[in-house]
Amino acid sequence: MMTTFLSKTRLAAAAASLMLALAAQNASAITVVWSAPEAINSNADIINPGNVIRAVNFAPSSQPASIDVNVGGNIIAFTQAGVTGGTGFFNTSFFDDNNPAAGTVDADFHQVLDSFRDNSTTSVTISGLVAGETYFVQAFQSDDRGNRTTTWNINGIGTSFASNTSLFRSAFAIATVTLDGGETSFTFERPGGAGNQVNAVVVTQAPASNGAIPEPATAVMAGMMLVGLAARKRRSRVA
Repeated sequence: MMTTFLSKTRLAAAAASLMLALAAQNASAITVVWSAPEAINSNADIINPGNVIRAVNFAPSSQPASIDVNVGGNIIAFTQAGVTGGTGFFNTSFFDDNNPAAGTVDADFHQVLDSFRDNSTTSVTISGLVAGETYFVQAFQSDDRGNRTTTWNINGIGTSFASNTSLFRSAFAIATVTLDGGETSFTFERPGGAGNQVNAVVVTQAPASNGAIPEPATAVMAGMMLVGLAARKRRSRVA
């Protein structure tokens, strides 16, 4: 009898803990974790190309509205739609094919990396996402002058790094973004500042994403079902 009581108590406690954890997760803010910057080598640096949700080209209006980049047979359309703020620039030497540690990119990706926004705060909002899902945000910075200090934010959570001629002049960094609670969008921002720029951003669905977080009520129901199942098993053993 004591064993049965303890089993029920543990199951009930586990269900309660699960409910509290899920409720806390639903109430928490967006989670953003940035990686260290890496040199841009080629188109193959674009991660998870088969699961791209949005690709943004921070280009001036004089550039094409959309540029298709082929990554291993996956066609990624880099568009200017939704970009606000900043002054657009285009120069065929922004991406340096002789960049230390870099290779050669194709003409289309080269054109994307040769466009950027500068001078004032620039942002783009990625919407229509799923609460509880995890996404990768890969941001590219390309400037053959080197010695550029870059800062990027996602919903105010940022990363900063400096590119230089001895390491890399063109770089990318990846943010892992988890939308908790009712969040279905986030905003990528390049704050204003001399030398602070962004050339392109690619948003992809994380392969290991597990879907939307269940509501707390669902967790309570699951806990009650576990307790009931344990009780039925005990009665069958007694019979």
